[in-house]
Amino acid sequence: MPRSIRLVALLLLATALSGCVWLRMLELKSQLSQFDENFKVNAGQHFTLNFLHPVLYSDDYLTLAKVEPSSKATENGGAEWRQVFHKLNAKGQQETGRDVVFTLRFNRKDRLESWEFSPTFMAMIPPRFLEASLRSLGKGNVDQGKQRLRVNPEDLPKVDAKRPTREEIVASLGEPSEKTMENGLKLHIYRFQTETASTDSGYEDRRNASAKLFYDPKTHELQKVTARFLGLKFSVDFRKFIQLEALGKNDAT
Repeated sequence: MPRSIRLVALLLLATALSGCVWLRMLELKSQLSQFDENFKVNAGQHFTLNFLHPVLYSDDYLTLAKVEPSSKATENGGAEWRQVFHKLNAKGQQETGRDVVFTLRFNRKDRLESWEFSPTFMAMIPPRFLEASLRSLGKGNVDQGKQRLRVNPEDLPKVDAKRPTREEIVASLGEPSEKTMENGLKLHIYRFQTETASTDSGYEDRRNASAKLFYDPKTHELQKVTARFLGLKFSVDFRKFIQLEALGKNDAT
């Protein structure tokens, strides 16, 4: 077989092996563009996104996250996975009671039917802003080369909701591991580490997560959040209501 044909065959094989997840992610994006037909939100003590027409499998989560969940349990013929991120203090020690937890539930067909966000995550991105962020993803532009989804500012929804204050966030998350100033805003940096049995080779940094919170120095209102968990970067600018990016593994924090 000529070398050029062999290369094409290898590329097609690589695409077949890695493209299935990406195609399902594109299908999920399509569902997000018709949000109310495909999703239901429960925003009580926890924020839960329910998938009315599930497309993602448990293996897709492992492929994308590169990290084993903190715990797995059987539930009603399906499964419940929890990814627990322990907050670290300024000395790098774990703090109790400040965990950020994502709970994923899979149905009997092994498809993701709900994703639950813990109150500590919602302290940084309150429910109405989080829902608006998820809705906006359906209008995002896909860069398939970088496997990245970016939402243009003109497509961002307007959210009539109060932004959290520094005092409210500290009450939920505790003191940050670092405080500084950046571009005239007060910056609080929170660091987390997930509880996991293993990570894929070369992705050991996925154990670590961080959140940068920018506050108005006079009003103490939250202006912007940049958080990275499991390689997914959320950049939410409350002044623009809202700017959100989902970035691939090659993008710097």
